[in-house]
Amino acid sequence: MGESLYLVSEGSFGVFVSSESDPRPVRVATLERGACFGEMALLTGERRSATVLADSAGELLRLDHDRFQELVRRDPSIGLALSASLSRRLRMASQTITEADAAVRQQVERQTGQAPAEIRTQIWQAGLLMEADPVSMRALFAASGLGISEHLAALGWVNGEPSAPAARILKGVYVENAGADAPRDFALRAIDPLVQAGSWRNALAFAQTYSDGPTFAALLGRALRAEDSRAHEQASPWLARLRDADAESDVVLAVARSAGHAAKGAHGLAVQLLQRALVRAKVQGDGSEIALLETEIARYSALVSAAPISPPRWGQWRAGARANPARWASVTVSLLLIMSAIVVSPHSKPGGFVLLLGAAITLWVVAILPEFVVYLGLVIGWVFLGIAEPAQAVRGFGSTSWISILAILAISSALSASGLVYRLGLLLIRRLPQGLFAQGAACLGSGLGLTLMVPSSTARARLLLPTALAAAQSQRFRDGSPESAFLGLAAFVGASPLLYIFLNGSSSNFLGLGLIPEASRARFDLAFWFVAAAPLALFTAISSLGVLWLILRPGKTEAMSHQRIDLQLSLLGPLAAKEIAMAIILVAMVIGFNVGPSFGISTGVVGLASLVASALVGCFDRQSLQSLNWDFLISYGVILSLPPIISSLGIDAMIGNTLGGLIGDAKISALVFVLAIALLNIGVRMVLPDDQTLLLLSIVLIPVAPVFGVHPWVVVITLLATFTLWLLPTQTASYAVAYEASEGRLFTHLQARKASIAFIAVTLVGLVVIFPYWRWLNLIGLTP
Repeated sequence: MGESLYLVSEGSFGVFVSSESDPRPVRVATLERGACFGEMALLTGERRSATVLADSAGELLRLDHDRFQELVRRDPSIGLALSASLSRRLRMASQTITEADAAVRQQVERQTGQAPAEIRTQIWQAGLLMEADPVSMRALFAASGLGISEHLAALGWVNGEPSAPAARILKGVYVENAGADAPRDFALRAIDPLVQAGSWRNALAFAQTYSDGPTFAALLGRALRAEDSRAHEQASPWLARLRDADAESDVVLAVARSAGHAAKGAHGLAVQLLQRALVRAKVQGDGSEIALLETEIARYSALVSAAPISPPRWGQWRAGARANPARWASVTVSLLLIMSAIVVSPHSKPGGFVLLLGAAITLWVVAILPEFVVYLGLVIGWVFLGIAEPAQAVRGFGSTSWISILAILAISSALSASGLVYRLGLLLIRRLPQGLFAQGAACLGSGLGLTLMVPSSTARARLLLPTALAAAQSQRFRDGSPESAFLGLAAFVGASPLLYIFLNGSSSNFLGLGLIPEASRARFDLAFWFVAAAPLALFTAISSLGVLWLILRPGKTEAMSHQRIDLQLSLLGPLAAKEIAMAIILVAMVIGFNVGPSFGISTGVVGLASLVASALVGCFDRQSLQSLNWDFLISYGVILSLPPIISSLGIDAMIGNTLGGLIGDAKISALVFVLAIALLNIGVRMVLPDDQTLLLLSIVLIPVAPVFGVHPWVVVITLLATFTLWLLPTQTASYAVAYEASEGRLFTHLQARKASIAFIAVTLVGLVVIFPYWRWLNLIGLTP
């Protein structure tokens, strides 16, 4: 439904429309600065009739429905102005479509006018195909297929991919000459020959467009049951178009469709679908199918119980808690820990601190409250119970580290607003080499490069995976093929698991650094962090690429087409002034962070100067400031206050002494300690989220690191290197985003799971290989 009106503030946007009979979008207008859209749906309250897509980086201003109604009540002339705009828009769209159709129709008539009647009909029929590939053309038109393909190419088909306007006109001409039912009759006749030829994509497209839901579901079930793996690959994307009501009658479809729900985090929908399918299976009495469904229901039900919820209103929260008793239990435990802290703190401040932290961890795990609320609750608890002085409890917010991370997040927002990051993504795919291994290396390396500019693994995944998908499509790789999976997983590994290569590569890096004692933290600026972390990241990157190649065994590739990328780059035009300015600011900030302290200039001052410069060039404004991740910034300020409080309470010394007493005279090497950290982290990550695992294990392990002669940073980097797991689709947010950004077409969850296991193994080997290097940097072998 239309709920907002949008005004183009910066950039260019295309308006596309489609119809039920022809779902392929047609561009009908271009919106520049000052234009608005959404007024039709806003005025009528009906569903939007067009899709608006950005041609390049741009900015939109949004006016919500409620605010619009209030403005119209105050000034009725606004409604009249929008009505006039709507009338002009409809007239211009109608004129654009009419003119475009006339030009395309002339081209179609010229191309088909000289062909024999039979060939002319076949050209019209071929225009209905979703993809005019050689296999489909031979299956439907035999020897005539090659000639028909040449006619389609002359009408704008590229590598069998249709030209939307020409396909629509061909279909219209077909209806005019053969009757309204001709496309449907041909499509239904074509399904069986297409299936026999293995062209499931076109067969499913015809079934979905021209037949009813149960028929489409039956054909999709046949494809998923086929022994040919290509049938599975071509059928999987169509699961998203299947209705749950049609899927529940087929166990295979129900399981596959529920997996799609679960991949998006909708575990409740997955359970409901499987339960309805189970009722049908019990009526039919198939024991194996009943067992499969019950197993899947149990698996997703467990995820529903463990899934975090957003903080709703009290009535909603109470209803949700009744449906999930585990949340009531978690709240009860946290309240008991808080009351225990109140009782214990007057007698033992360290005990009160530990109990409050336990309550916070419990609340983090079930995500009943936003993280920043829990962190601020810790501050209140510390001050209220006398565990820390007020100035000590909020000390982190005035630190150079907090100001620096504020500046880094702001600069990243400004870089995105300038359009520079988007342009770099297009240039990346344009310059990909022809060899598949080299392309995978380029995708992985690009992820590492973006880590310096985009401090969010999920944002990098969302930016880079569509690029890998475009590269796979330009070479006509099948969905989920070894070649597509190699590109997709290489891009994901570069975008997310190696986030620790640069200090500003992720907020998790700053979280870990903030947990290190201040004296040990001072050494790790941007440059030294990179010097210490890069060898492990590069070893893991190169080894992961080789292991992916061995696991997936991709085959030969075709030459890549850059036609679409060249078009997008041409639309962007030359570098804009804002892009150039932000590139200069980024370089200056990186240099300032590393050189400034030598001249007595704080990194915080450098960061704030970069932020001000970004605002002066028009890439950072008040709205950008409000859109920063303040949840993390508030949480990070409290985290920076943790180490001095822990030290003042003597908790770090108690942990070190306790472990030292337990170890006694046993000789445990620093390498064994580091590998134990990695394995412990992997195990805990199967239960807790990544940042909560990092916080908990850092608090416990950093104080004992000196016992083994290990610098606290080594503990943090080991945790960071091993906490990005994707053994389960929902285990890491960046993996879920990567799979969604690739439309589920680059790799399957099974392929990704194998890659995750290989990545864990490679990382453990990397810790062993890099260990002497860390000793050389004086990070290992320290005197307790």
